[in-house]
Amino acid sequence: MRDAMLVAFQYIGATTLVGIWLYLAFFSTVHLRRNHPSYVRTAWYFFSLAFYSTIMISVWAMQNGLIDRSGNTQGKEGEHLMTLLDFTMDINADFFYLSVIVSFIIVPQVISYLICAAFGCASQIVLFRRAMEFAFWSMMKTFCVVSGVFLSIMITGFIYGWIDYSTIMLIKVITISSMLISISLFLMLMYSNWDRAVSFISTRAPGLMNLFNSFHAWATRHSPPPSTSVHLSVGIAVDMP
Repeated sequence: MRDAMLVAFQYIGATTLVGIWLYLAFFSTVHLRRNHPSYVRTAWYFFSLAFYSTIMISVWAMQNGLIDRSGNTQGKEGEHLMTLLDFTMDINADFFYLSVIVSFIIVPQVISYLICAAFGCASQIVLFRRAMEFAFWSMMKTFCVVSGVFLSIMITGFIYGWIDYSTIMLIKVITISSMLISISLFLMLMYSNWDRAVSFISTRAPGLMNLFNSFHAWATRHSPPPSTSVHLSVGIAVDMP
């Protein structure tokens, strides 16, 4: 009786999580399709590309002996394939590398800004918005790809018998995959409302914004007034004579 109740709770919990994540994906998609339909297409394209290509590679690897009937890799080619798979699904590594890249763009400018602020000759930090865009889109792509790869591997494992199939296992697989794609879509929704969020903060916390503006005015008190400039595609302001 106790085991039956435990199994029932697992089914209810897993099914509830699937519903929550699928609702989040639906909610994000409905709001994105109004003003940013290309975001929705991009997310599902990366998911579909990862899903289809992983299935094709798995079938090819099975037929050529790189993966045996138990799902274990064989030979150096199989090890290389597993290394590629681990690299593709390593979200932590992607997050670490992105953090390092963005920090190299932003942190030196912040340090320079604070030092120059003491002398009143600081300048506005450049490429901040572009760096944030790069980080957002890279993480969105990562979650979409990992979702597609994970789902395709599990389905292939069920078909070829690598993984013991059960309804609860299938629900767990769908839960994880839907969670990843939902996170990606929700990140896109947050990114699309970035300007609105900044405007909301400015409206709700005018004192904080005034504090930032006052500090920037003090930090740039000896800097020349901005001249006419042209913004290149990389986001760098170039002063024109």
